[in-house]
Amino acid sequence: MSNRVIKTHTEIASEYYKKCTEHIFNMLSNVVYPIYGADNQGNPIHIGSCFIIERNFKKFLITASHVINEKEQSKTNLYIGIRGKYGGLIDIIGNTIFLNSKNSKTDKIDIAVIKLEETRYNSIEWKKLVALSFDYLEHNSNNVTEKLGVAIGYPNSKNKISCHNLKMTGLSHSSLIIHKEDVFISIGASPKDHILIEYDKKVKDSDGNIHKSSTPTGMSGGPLVTFNVEVNDYLQDIIPDIKISGVLIEYHKLKKVLLATKIKYVLEAIQKLEMHAFYAPRQPETS
Repeated sequence: MSNRVIKTHTEIASEYYKKCTEHIFNMLSNVVYPIYGADNQGNPIHIGSCFIIERNFKKFLITASHVINEKEQSKTNLYIGIRGKYGGLIDIIGNTIFLNSKNSKTDKIDIAVIKLEETRYNSIEWKKLVALSFDYLEHNSNNVTEKLGVAIGYPNSKNKISCHNLKMTGLSHSSLIIHKEDVFISIGASPKDHILIEYDKKVKDSDGNIHKSSTPTGMSGGPLVTFNVEVNDYLQDIIPDIKISGVLIEYHKLKKVLLATKIKYVLEAIQKLEMHAFYAPRQPETS
């Protein structure tokens, strides 16, 4: 950091942006979780990420459907990873809705929402499943124009198993939301259903130093948080309003982007689950 007393607007904005990113990660880190399966010997295997939302005293686990489909493909139960001294693995138990159209390259939703069954958990486990208020979900699906994004999840590279010890390390990545139609088309996505955020493994900090980011494989199912920055916000050091606008589903290395499905599909699934209809998990679709 510079030792100069007077800072430019660019420096102030950069420091403010970093502060916002840290605030968002700290706020959501206790509601975003890693998801684990198990190998043939019963050892935990990190699969992906998820987050939990609470509405009307009910808890809903949100993730990518291909993460939950791992249960069918690998014949393993799935578990939520809880960090901390009293953490561990907790079974994922509940009714599931899959939204995962694979009928064409431009129609990939890849969303799974599970209404967790409180009666199937003991009181201690249930309290460990900390949830974020439903109000933090973005209810205006088109309200991502000119916004900045923060992707949060658990990459495989930071969640390796060593001597049966679980290392649960979350990651946040902040960058610009991309609106270029040609990028959407090149990866088979649609601006109507998806959000794109830049993800370059080589990033430059405010001092011009180059750092290498983790490969985001394993962040699928984590939230994409968006927010706007107004001039008065960073000049007055005001933390902006944030919304979860999407669910991370894919990383495209060549295009240097993360793809997220818009949260409107999560809202749709929660509404259906609240109608008390039972939706059994279906087999993963084949291309």
